[in-house]
Amino acid sequence: MHSVQVILFSGLARGAAFVATSPCRAMNHPASQVPVRTPTITLDATKVVEPTLWTLPAETVGRPLTILLCSQLVLFAGVGAVIPTIALYGKAIGLSSAMNGVVLSAPAVALTLLARPSGGFADRARKPAMLLGMGIIVVSDIGTAFANDLGTLVLARLGLGAGRCLSECGERGYLADLALRVPSLRGELAAAQQATCALGIAIGAPLGGLAVESYGPRAA
Repeated sequence: MHSVQVILFSGLARGAAFVATSPCRAMNHPASQVPVRTPTITLDATKVVEPTLWTLPAETVGRPLTILLCSQLVLFAGVGAVIPTIALYGKAIGLSSAMNGVVLSAPAVALTLLARPSGGFADRARKPAMLLGMGIIVVSDIGTAFANDLGTLVLARLGLGAGRCLSECGERGYLADLALRVPSLRGELAAAQQATCALGIAIGAPLGGLAVESYGPRAA
């Protein structure tokens, strides 16, 4: 009986020692606790907010749009200066009212006939289309100023229509490119261009009339 008690006591002592020394069974041992991973948050310090111009991103939309609209303002001021004076100029070189109508309609004819090829060229090269068109306009205006008969005047006015067609296709294509960068403001960008063109004509028309009164029809 005494030996049985000794064996039981020895077994209980060994079991207690095993529990006390085992890292998996000791509830307060650090190894038995599940480690908690703390998520790390990385801030992107390289992201820079682009400054704005007229509530538009300055570098990608605002400045290019401002340059485009300023150039169109100058262009349409010139168009406005010629519109009210071209009939007087035709009279000064001896054209009839019917022939003046032909002269006035010549740019529209060129615009109609060259719209599609000009648009295709502008799709391939926006700025070259604008620059080439403006160059043709300059040559055509000089030709208009020095025309002395119906043929040369109509030819110069056809050149004006061709230049306008090419430059305006490039300008409108470029405006569409800018609008893609701010899709929510497409209508506002188109409205800004339309207002600029109207303002240019409104400024140019009285200036052209003033030039005719002061220096004659060729001056406009």
